[in-house]
Amino acid sequence: TAPGNESLTCPGCGLVSYCSQRHLEEDEDDHEDICDALKGVVELLGTKRAHDKAYLLGPDQWREFRLGVVNLCSKQLGRPLMPWETEVCLYPPHCATCHKFCTATERCLECHSISWCSSQHKPKQHSEHCRQLTLMRQILQRKVHVIKAPQLNDVPAEMYALFSEGGDLVTFSLLTEIATSPLTILQQLPNSESASVHIIGPEPHFEANNLSKWEIFLFNLLPSVSTLTLNFVGPEIGPLPPRKINKNGR
Repeated sequence: TAPGNESLTCPGCGLVSYCSQRHLEEDEDDHEDICDALKGVVELLGTKRAHDKAYLLGPDQWREFRLGVVNLCSKQLGRPLMPWETEVCLYPPHCATCHKFCTATERCLECHSISWCSSQHKPKQHSEHCRQLTLMRQILQRKVHVIKAPQLNDVPAEMYALFSEGGDLVTFSLLTEIATSPLTILQQLPNSESASVHIIGPEPHFEANNLSKWEIFLFNLLPSVSTLTLNFVGPEIGPLPPRKINKNGR
């Protein structure tokens, strides 16, 4: 992207910029939904851009405001935002200190997440968070594709051994996130032939995504279980199609 290059900035939302006219045109179909949602937020707030009312907010209020934009856009579209759509809402080309829209901004070339309108407004502690922001951005980009949980042949003595061969930090982070849900309830399950798990208020992008992670981890770590029933309780994820898992006759 080319923040501040108004000639290559989307004329609809005013937040997404491109390095060339060709890239702007190529992104039109993917950008259309979030652009329409942001225009709806602008109309609702009565501002020129979705984040304009955040000017001079404190750090906590700035974070809450951006999350509010995410929620408003999600309501406008009637669905959860895709990862790249969330990025548009969370990291607009606004100064990280005063939150004013920047027409001639500087942006961190490592994480591409933080901008500032002048050298005086460059966040002094940004270096402490840059690595985490860079990792999060890489994860959001990678999550466009499905990351499958690893197949287990033998249960390792240490669960970290599952990820020791993963290599890069992004893969490690994604795999540990996938493993968190089933491993959290592992100790509470009976060592019997059948097990039933009730997940109350599941989140679509956490407990209910990549359903195979439950069978892969729990079937391998509970060898006596032949029948595993997952019950997702709550309106958050909507209807899920019936899914019968068959792993080695289980």
